[in-house]
This record gives sequence, structure tokens and C-alpha cells, in this order.
Amino acid sequence: MSWHRYLAELERQRRREEEQAERIKQYGQTSDDELLRKRTEVEATLESLKLALPDWDVREGLASSAIRDLEKRREAIILTLTERGGLSSESRHARHDDDSAETRRDEPAKSRQAFVNPLLGKKGWSIHDWAKAAQLDFHTASDYLKGETQPHPWTRKKLADALEVDVAELPE
Repeated sequence: MSWHRYLAELERQRRREEEQAERIKQYGQTSDDELLRKRTEVEATLESLKLALPDWDVREGLASSAIRDLEKRREAIILTLTERGGLSSESRHARHDDDSAETRRDEPAKSRQAFVNPLLGKKGWSIHDWAKAAQLDFHTASDYLKGETQPHPWTRKKLADALEVDVAELPE
């Protein structure tokens, strides 16, 4: 490993440790139910902000900073719940029994999350970090993980490479 890569890895490790300490400080005494409620609130705020700013160019200024902050907060909550074992695959998505699209997405999402989330946790990465490492848009990685898309082979390769796994191991 080159000196530059070694220093970069040390810096990533330091950031992961700081983020974990911050999560513990922020959410350590919060119950799983309260964290799930906060996650729902953050996601609703995030969606309203994105809908209010449909033009990507408008999002580039202060709004993009707010969106990134909300996404980081959501990821911190999810990671906290995952570390505690309090976030089952069923509770990761809002469920509507009569929504067949949700049912169709559920199965790939379960296998994808079961495979990817531990790897992200081990690296101390959020979905945003994973997408960035894969040189893909956040929504590409997020939609894949939620079972909403079936990515192209070259996209799956980038996602797998970022996780340092063989593309064949990454769930379809």
C-alpha cells in the first residue's frame, strides 16, 4: 500500500470513529421506536425539500447542503439502529399491504440489504459514501439497495468494486 493510500485510509478510519462517537452521543439514549419515528420525520422532510426543488440546478446551493445534512442524519439513525439490531428488514421500508410494487421490491431489498449493510457498517460508510466510492449518484446506490431498480451490469460492477467484492457476490 502506498504512503498516500495509507494516510487516506487512516483519515477515513478517523472520520468513521468520529461519526460513531457522534452517533452514540446523539442517539445513545434514544429508544429504537423513537429513532424509527425520527427517521420517518427526516425522510418526510427530505422528500418535501426535494419535491419543492425539482430543478437540480436550484438544489446546488444551500438546498444541496440541507439535503446532504438530512441524508447524513437519516444514515446515522439507520446505522445506529442496525448496530443495535433494532432495524429489521421489515421496518426499513414503510409497508402498504395493498401496494404490490412494495411487495415486488421487498424480496430483492431484503437480500441486497442483508449483504450490503454489514459491509457498509464494517467500512463505516453511509449509502452516500458507498455511492461516492463507486463514482455513482446517491440515488443509484440507494434505489438499488431498496430494490427499486435493477442496475445495468456496469453499474453493479462499480457498486461491487466499491465494496471490494466480486460482482457475482452482489445480489441481483
